[in-house]
Amino acid sequence: MLQIIFISTLIVSAFAQLTILEMPNYTPMANFDLSKFVGRWYEFARISNMYEPFHSCSVVDYRLLSNGTWDIQINSLSHLTGDVVHWSGQGDPINQQSSQLNIRFPQFAMQMKTTWSLLDTDYENFSVVLVIQNNNDASYLEYVWIMSKKPTLDEKYFTRAIDVLNANYIVTDQLEYIKQDNCPGRF
Repeated sequence: MLQIIFISTLIVSAFAQLTILEMPNYTPMANFDLSKFVGRWYEFARISNMYEPFHSCSVVDYRLLSNGTWDIQINSLSHLTGDVVHWSGQGDPINQQSSQLNIRFPQFAMQMKTTWSLLDTDYENFSVVLVIQNNNDASYLEYVWIMSKKPTLDEKYFTRAIDVLNANYIVTDQLEYIKQDNCPGRF
């Protein structure tokens, strides 16, 4: 019986990202400065999603390549296997100095059209990332991350991030906090 409960919980949490029936109306950050944004970001909170079930210690490294493409490296720790999980992806700016990217991760060869949008950042403490995937059936999957430049985040920056999500009509009651302690070697 315990195994059935565990498997049911795993399935439910693996598909917890939000499915929405119309493209959301949100405002990406204006006057984005990529040179200030690149580097390592720690996941502080996120809406649970199928890509990171039972993951902690999650970090994202952003780097700008010479051709203008973003290199995106994601590392996290799976509590199901105890293994470090790694994804390599790329993002192409939608336009010059855009805070929006069309992203792709080759590991997911059949992936849907995916748009990464930065809603807000102060470049030094926090950022709010929204990712929308087109399901090709007139619905969308919505993913949200609140990121920090260090493993913790001061309350005032978390409050600002929540305010940004609320201003963009993004549900915040499903956010889960990401453990950033006891991380093996910090990838």
